[in-house]
Amino acid sequence: MATQGPFYATTASNAGDGGTPWDSPTLAEAEDGAQANSGPLDCLVTPALGSTDTINLGGFGFTFGASPVLSIVMEFKRRCDMGFVFDFGIRLVKSGVQTGVDKSLFTWPTGLAYATYTWTTGEFGTIVTGLDLADAVFGISIKGTNGACDSSPFNNEAAHIDAVRVTATVADSIIQRTMVGTYL
Repeated sequence: MATQGPFYATTASNAGDGGTPWDSPTLAEAEDGAQANSGPLDCLVTPALGSTDTINLGGFGFTFGASPVLSIVMEFKRRCDMGFVFDFGIRLVKSGVQTGVDKSLFTWPTGLAYATYTWTTGEFGTIVTGLDLADAVFGISIKGTNGACDSSPFNNEAAHIDAVRVTATVADSIIQRTMVGTYL
């Protein structure tokens, strides 16, 4: 087995899927305290805006060969203003398309903290090789939602992401040998 990472994202963009957009999504590329911020997640005025737009992060810099991927561990450092933001879509992105098991699991804290999500071979939704991880369109997509949409004092909750990093493990290279000749 070979492991690389953690590597930080070098690209970040809004997916434009109708949620509240992230301002300056590229601020989620480095662990430096500068954060990508959603606008207010005001679901009382416009229900679709009760969730963030999906932020797509990629360019992690893996240099694996064609070996099968065994696991992908994504960590992202995030927070929200009032404690009512929940994961609403945590997915892998292969060839520019979301794939695999949605790992939405956590409530976002009010202070910056990392959450860890792990995908293993059976959860990718497709075959993933080390070459896929090296592809510029491999990445992670993250979406949050305001879990207090029915409580008007909390309808302006906002989400923030400081950094996203990924570690991956691939299987050992497989070497095939062919014997040619006469066997007795």
